[in-house]
Amino acid sequence: MSENEKEMKKQALLLLELIISIAIVAAVLNYAGFEEVIKAVEEINIPLLVAGTLCYVAMSTVMAYRLRLVLSKMGHKISMGSAILSNYTGLLVSDFTPARSGYFAAALAVSQKEKIPLEKTTAAILAPQMFDFLLKVITGTMALVYLMFALDLGEASIAGMFLGVIAIAGMIVFGVLLLFSKKFLYYLTIIQKIPLVGEKVFGVMDRMQEHSQVIKTIIPEILVLLLISWFFKVMEWVLLAEALGMQPQTGLPLIIFFAFLQPLITILQFVPSPTLAGIGLAEAGAVAVLAIFGVPPSTAAVFSLLTRANSILVDLVGVKDAARVVTHNLEKLV
Repeated sequence: MSENEKEMKKQALLLLELIISIAIVAAVLNYAGFEEVIKAVEEINIPLLVAGTLCYVAMSTVMAYRLRLVLSKMGHKISMGSAILSNYTGLLVSDFTPARSGYFAAALAVSQKEKIPLEKTTAAILAPQMFDFLLKVITGTMALVYLMFALDLGEASIAGMFLGVIAIAGMIVFGVLLLFSKKFLYYLTIIQKIPLVGEKVFGVMDRMQEHSQVIKTIIPEILVLLLISWFFKVMEWVLLAEALGMQPQTGLPLIIFFAFLQPLITILQFVPSPTLAGIGLAEAGAVAVLAIFGVPPSTAAVFSLLTRANSILVDLVGVKDAARVVTHNLEKLV
């Protein structure tokens, strides 16, 4: 198969995933009732919506600072502006790629702009993300256990979320081993046998592991930044819920409720499915989970779509770099 044929196949696959995602979203809206959805949209509290958006901006800024910090420890000082644009590039691509794998576009963007070796920028992205994934697994699993036993849900109704937990757990194990285990890297030497690109890919992985050792020296800083970014993400969801007048019947403060719900819903974006970054699947899951806590389907549907749209609109800051990265590196992102 020629390179052009491979490229066309990948683009056709992305188009198919987009169509499936749109179909699922349409089904969710139809279930919620289009008139009720429109009414919920018309009643959105704009100041609270803006406040929620600012929380997302704050979260993204903390992530960019984390990238800048790690690269500085590797001996490469970049401006905060460059880090912010690169981070938005990765976030925007991840909004439309399977399992949000496109976030690694941030590594490609900063590598190209700042002339930093790709293995260094990849390590600077991958290592902190392992801690982020770990947080999602822990809190998401706790939420799943609560839903299963406290609410006596059938196993089939949350099987998809467990698939997401397994997928993220697998990514954590692979990422940690790739970054810190020489023995694991030895088992991957078979990659070198791949024609044309094998030796280059393995060389990048080998050098990436060397550079990742610096991560161990700043784990406390990374964890603090992770908690700060998580707080802003939770507050974004709290403010968007309040903008819709959404009041889940939980008996818990909204900040505690969303601290566990947000990772649980996010897990659905990592479930292997023919959708773009879980678009549609995550929204359907959110409507189902929120219904358990007495949230009307129309409000839940608008909330789930609002959280998605809010992040995409802000991430458009990186659209120029994202277009350039995707054009030249599509095969590395999907």
